[in-house]
Parts: sequence; C-alpha cells; structure tokens
Amino acid sequence: MGEYGTLRNADSKYLYRGLREEEVDAGFKLIPRGIQTFEDLKLASATTITSLDTKLENLGPILTVSDHINEYPTSGISTSTDIDVAKRYAYKSKYIVKINREKAKSLGIKEIIVKKILPLGVIKKPEDEEVILTSETGLFPSEIIEEHKKLN
Repeated sequence: MGEYGTLRNADSKYLYRGLREEEVDAGFKLIPRGIQTFEDLKLASATTITSLDTKLENLGPILTVSDHINEYPTSGISTSTDIDVAKRYAYKSKYIVKINREKAKSLGIKEIIVKKILPLGVIKKPEDEEVILTSETGLFPSEIIEEHKKLN
C-alpha cells in the first residue's frame, strides 16, 4: 500500500502554526476554517481515496484536511512540529504561535499526526510535519498558546 513516515521532532513539547490574518485580528485565536467535522466529510472525500487500500476508507476526511483544506473547510487546525513550516504559512499575517501540546491534551484537544495514518505517497506536503488539532466543541482555548511572535 505505501510507506508511512515518522514525524520529525515527534516528542517536541510544542506545535507551531502560522496564523491567518483573521486569527491575528481576533486576538491571536485559533479559528478553524469551517464547522464541518471529519465525519461530515466522509462523502465529500470519497473520490480522494478510491485508489487507496479500503483500509483507508475511514481516513478520507484526513486526506481532505491535508490536501484540500480550502475546498472542504473543517473544524481542524493544521500545525507543525517544525517552526520553519509555520513561518512559511505566516507569509500574510507575519505571526506564528507556539502551542503547548500537554496543555492542549489536558483540555481535550486531540492530535492527528498525518504521517502516522497516511502513506507518504498520499500526503501532498510530507515535509510540513503536519499535526491536525481537533476539538469536540470546535473551539481552541487561548490558554494552549504559550506565545505569539511577529516575524520580521
């Protein structure tokens, strides 16, 4: 089926995210692009996974988030274990945030490590070291953000 990857800096205490302008304007808050849950996207992503092993059938929404986030916005937040990846995604807002993984976990936020569940050949940008944060409520408490930083 395909080779799975390992996350660089997998045991890092922090995740990083390049903020969108609307997140900066809201006071450095993590704002999902949409309200759809991963379950809502199973049908929308069915065509994405047709060439993969049927074992991946339930992972279709993850493919959607990783590869087509603008097409099918969800309630997940993309982050990375690599600060340089976050900096690349902060090209408009010029702000990144540092997220405390333990604090997030203690508040019920779950992590989906993309490289652990999808074969490398399916992930559009495996170099992004993507970790998707999900919350049952769709909200991401500001206390998970340890700091925000303006880039030069």
